[in-house]
Amino acid sequence: MPAWTAPRTWVAADTLTAAQLNTDVRDNTLHLYEAFGTWTAFTPTLGGTGATLGTAPNNGTLVCHYMQINKTVHARYILLGGSGTNLSSDRLTLTLPVTARDPGNYRVPVGVGHVFDSGVASYTVIAIIDHTTDTANDRIFFAYGGTTLANVTDSTPISGFAASDTLSATITYEAA
Repeated sequence: MPAWTAPRTWVAADTLTAAQLNTDVRDNTLHLYEAFGTWTAFTPTLGGTGATLGTAPNNGTLVCHYMQINKTVHARYILLGGSGTNLSSDRLTLTLPVTARDPGNYRVPVGVGHVFDSGVASYTVIAIIDHTTDTANDRIFFAYGGTTLANVTDSTPISGFAASDTLSATITYEAA
């Protein structure tokens, strides 16, 4: 990573050189880009109410990345159901890459996502840290609909998360 160099103070009639542009603009821009981090792969634990599914979604695919800048964490999740994936009776949860700040006794929306229920429909979902039922602040769950926040895998309207179904989500939250 190039080191940060304090930019020079320009005055009228200064002649700009390629070396100055490289130092003041190119190298400092690269420094800032690399200082803010890059996406890092992580493997969350996939679970649900009454079940622990672990890191392998039963022949499905789970691809996740995150970036942390100071206390701000950005993460993205992609879950593709496989031949053995069946989450129809569970409240789908995924662990966070970094423990979240305690939000108090609240449900905190931290992002949005999309569920493609193969052959049925598509749904927009909300990613939520639910401190009212999960005091560990280490996972999110996905919900849809009005004020009831029904779980993604409830039978209405989504028929269950199974083979060829896809969940994708992007979240941003404050680290502990």
